[in-house]
Amino acid sequence: MPLFQPTNIFPSSFAGVGGGVIDVTQDLTISWQVNGSSALTAYQIQIFENTEESSKVFDSGETPVNPPFYGTSSTGTVQFYNVPVQASALSGLSNGFESGYKMLITQWWSGGSLEQISPSFFWTRSEPTISIQAFTSPVTSRMATFTADYSQAQGDSLDWFRWQLAVKGSEDSPIQDSGEIFGTEDIQVTYDGLLVGTTYEVRCQIQTEYGMQADTGWQEFTVQYAVSDFTGYVEACPGIYDGILVRWSRVSYIPGTANGNYTIENGNLNLPLGSSVTWDEKNGAPMDFETPWSIAWSSFYPPNGTSPALSINGTINVNVTPESISIMNGDVIVGSVTIDSIQSSLPLRIVITPRELHVYYATYKGGLFPSESLYPSNILYPDSGMIIWNAVKSPLTWVQPNISSITLYGQQICQWITALDGEVSGDSLHDLLYDLQYEPTWGLDTLFLATFNDTGLNAGNITPNENLVGVALYRQAQGDSALSLVANLDISTTEIVDEGYRNQVNYTYYVFALGETQYVSDALPSNIVFPMHWNWTVLDCIQNSDGVYHVNGVHIFRNNVSTDALTNNNTPNMLQNFTPYPTRQPTSYNYISSTLTGYIGKVDMVNNRYIDTVEQATALWELSTSTDPKFLRDRKGNFWRIETQAAITMQTGDNQAPQPYFGSIPWMESGPINGASVICQSGDNGWNDLVPPVQPQSDTQIIVTAPVGSEITISNGTYSFVSIYTAPIQYDPPTAGEWTVSGMLDGSVETKTITISQGQTYYVGLEIRPVYAYLTVTAPSGTTITVAMGEYTETQQVP
Repeated sequence: MPLFQPTNIFPSSFAGVGGGVIDVTQDLTISWQVNGSSALTAYQIQIFENTEESSKVFDSGETPVNPPFYGTSSTGTVQFYNVPVQASALSGLSNGFESGYKMLITQWWSGGSLEQISPSFFWTRSEPTISIQAFTSPVTSRMATFTADYSQAQGDSLDWFRWQLAVKGSEDSPIQDSGEIFGTEDIQVTYDGLLVGTTYEVRCQIQTEYGMQADTGWQEFTVQYAVSDFTGYVEACPGIYDGILVRWSRVSYIPGTANGNYTIENGNLNLPLGSSVTWDEKNGAPMDFETPWSIAWSSFYPPNGTSPALSINGTINVNVTPESISIMNGDVIVGSVTIDSIQSSLPLRIVITPRELHVYYATYKGGLFPSESLYPSNILYPDSGMIIWNAVKSPLTWVQPNISSITLYGQQICQWITALDGEVSGDSLHDLLYDLQYEPTWGLDTLFLATFNDTGLNAGNITPNENLVGVALYRQAQGDSALSLVANLDISTTEIVDEGYRNQVNYTYYVFALGETQYVSDALPSNIVFPMHWNWTVLDCIQNSDGVYHVNGVHIFRNNVSTDALTNNNTPNMLQNFTPYPTRQPTSYNYISSTLTGYIGKVDMVNNRYIDTVEQATALWELSTSTDPKFLRDRKGNFWRIETQAAITMQTGDNQAPQPYFGSIPWMESGPINGASVICQSGDNGWNDLVPPVQPQSDTQIIVTAPVGSEITISNGTYSFVSIYTAPIQYDPPTAGEWTVSGMLDGSVETKTITISQGQTYYVGLEIRPVYAYLTVTAPSGTTITVAMGEYTETQQVP
């Protein structure tokens, strides 16, 4: 039986993408499918220019095939016949020949020969080259941009390029794949989320307009960037109702602003008279440290002191004089201690807590100095005396405010200054006050710390070398070899709710502080968080221009929840044929759908009752007409992008007192997630649904500090409270208004009258000085009597 026309010929313009082009400087394999039951016994291949002259440029001549070749094997497998051709034999062809070439194949079998009726056309082009530009390994950032250089001798344009990134050893499962990108020759890609300590490989592939392809192959690189050992600065925890709440309020950049001249040398801030430094901004927003707080600093002062030496909020001033150190709130003394002198060569340490003022200072005692009665002698010499360190303290009477600004004034040389959350005590107070070698470091209770050691005037825990413009928040699932970008946020943002997670997965979050061109801090990791919300949650979102989805509405189903079976909606057709078995005609559908049903409200855990509203039901119904993107997360760990696929129904529980709504939402998966970033932050409509507003302090408190053993009485004429002082007394007055706080010890009494507002905490300090004697003065009525002794002065008028 004769052979038929050859098919599936290569090279040929009918051979698919890239099958119709060759590089004549490379060896060539010509192949075709032999059709017919007879064996191929010989062949001839001729190549001509595709011109009117059809000049022959290659001829193999009649070449015998030994042994004869069958197009179909004895097992029924179709076989292709391959003819290798050396590049040297293609010298008559040239790359870039404009008209192209045509090829004729003649086949012989035992009964005759057959020439190809229609020649196969093909192009000749030089092979393209693609190479990734040199880059530094290790990469020192969580983000890297790779660029490739493309060239082709005839100047062929690109059809597409494709980038892939994989962890070394897992090249078959790339963690990122750009897919084929058409319409540009800007061959670059930026990978965001590289994980420190991981070895990656990157690869670029291209295809030209003629279908020729090139590949850089996998190129290895490692990632090494600093990860802070600070723990606790980034906190992650499951939200009360849904989401993962991520906070980094302890990550701070607090720049100082100088007014006048200053110098920083050997870790000390030198402020001359008339100069000052103010800190009033944190992360680009006004500074606001909530009460209670403690503040401490260590400074050298001139012998005549500095007043004010420090100011809080511009209204509370700390004055340092050779006789005393006092805290003034306007004209009112908050607290004061007496000192003997100021030694300018030794530091003076001051600690202010919500209740007390502590001071540690030095004096000189004794000493023999030359005078007129002294004369030179081998056994007579000056003696400067000895240094005596003194600790004094005073209770404070005030309503401690939030801190919005801190200002240091000259003249002083400050070694360090810090503000701490809460009331400092115990070992911390001891170190701050008495340990002259101690310099504070950042801890979880630190609000503010300026040490002037390579940090300039910055009092935060990150010291950028350029303007701080924002933070980048990333999420890493346990076992993943890359970080997932959650969001790029402005610098004033310190908390968000991440809604792009999956339940029952361990996550670690990383915060990167960003400057205008680079990182300005090490990566700050969070604790590991394991979300397990027993909800089905529908998220109604708005997509911003940066591609991030912000939660506009939250619909949480957690009570009496039921779901129909999940289906992927793939229903292939079964076609009859002439066998007992059908022919399966597949369908491309592979999307999940189901119906979610449950009570639409929530249980109030405080009042132990179920609550839902008409507004909640209306918001659910509006999902049917909304074109905004929507997401659904289940308890199992699934996260889908969805739309409604039928009417949303609502049934009222008529036989139940709360009249609960029982909602039913038919839904369908509407597209891939593809690493979508879904967040909620303050200002988004869904924020209060996920993060209940912080209720202002409702408790009104009076906290009393007095000598141990004092009898303390707190009264407003209607209510009275009496207690013996052994530790700070905390009293919750039943009403706001005017209260009298008095203390009695060994016959001495001190009384203070305060006016307290609802929700305030009023600190009252009683010193109760002992009575050494009683002085009776007789004078005409109306006479003003002044009694003075040393520093003590008291003035009264005779009744």
